[in-house]
Amino acid sequence: MQNVNENKKKISISRRRALSTGAKIGAAAGVSAVIFGAGGYLAGSSLQPASTITSTITSTITGTSTAPGPKYKFTWIVWSTADPFFNPSLRGCDDFAKHFGCEVQKQGPPTLVQDNPMAVNMVDTAISNKVDGIGLMIADPTAFNNITQKALDAGIPVFGFNCDGNNNPRLGFIGANPVVQGKITGQRIASMYKAGDRIGHMGYPGLEHVEIRRKEATTILETAGLTVDAIPVTGDAVSDMAKMSDIIRSYITAHPDVRHLNGCGSIDTRAIATTVANLGRSAGANPAEGKITVGGYDLMPEILNGIKAGTATWTVADYPYLQGYCTMLALWLNKQSKGILKSDMNTGASFADASNIDAYLAETYYI
Repeated sequence: MQNVNENKKKISISRRRALSTGAKIGAAAGVSAVIFGAGGYLAGSSLQPASTITSTITSTITGTSTAPGPKYKFTWIVWSTADPFFNPSLRGCDDFAKHFGCEVQKQGPPTLVQDNPMAVNMVDTAISNKVDGIGLMIADPTAFNNITQKALDAGIPVFGFNCDGNNNPRLGFIGANPVVQGKITGQRIASMYKAGDRIGHMGYPGLEHVEIRRKEATTILETAGLTVDAIPVTGDAVSDMAKMSDIIRSYITAHPDVRHLNGCGSIDTRAIATTVANLGRSAGANPAEGKITVGGYDLMPEILNGIKAGTATWTVADYPYLQGYCTMLALWLNKQSKGILKSDMNTGASFADASNIDAYLAETYYI
């Protein structure tokens, strides 16, 4: 009788472990289906607000078992832990750790000054600590190529997030496609204005991941016959709102006929909206002679509130929460599949504007 009971107990435990692992794998597959979509990374843009996408993911995960599974230790390294854009990413990492029973170490240089050597050293330390996987913001076209290869040679999977590099050997990329983002930006501006109208677009020589956005938008706009000025931003003005505002004000003074100004990220989008408003030229959602519409990127509260107030027209979102959660998910799936599963995940490119701004403002956790 004792042997029978012991066998029943072992069967029960095995079934429970199997169900736990199966549920997590099923949940992960469900999340992957949400992110990958039918067309994968190059599928284009999602028109759903963050609350729709992330609530689908969270309801999928939190409905599964939280029984013990592999206690993987992952490291997530961002260009700067001081950049508020990534606060939702940090929450995404924490939620993943809770849902999957893993440890996620979140690291990055502490100031808003890009420090590639420090970030590379953080990757090197993670390799020395024999972590199970690394999520890495590849913030330079080539600076992270060698250290990524070193991690892979050590058997540690690496997935990039937010921005990618040239020929970086990472296993996959989790983030928005800047080509798609630039194209939908160009298409939207072209639909608002006629040939000959002047458009100003911020540019960042040397920062490839944002320059792609500008170049793609410019190609579409110039094809439509619009005049497009690149407004270059270099040096410490890249992360300095006051210096950015001076650049924008000087441009408007020199080009009073400009109809639309477009940013490439959160800092310049905020600076454009504030500067245009201070000059009394905000167009809101309705282009008008003498006024300037404002477009850009990211879901910072100042930008969303600007859309509501009429000082900004729209912004393109790429959902940083997903860049935290899904980077960890990609690592987990890669480990569980013994290295088989490795691919890109598109975190979307959709517009927040006057038609849906209330939904975005109501969401305070995922964006």
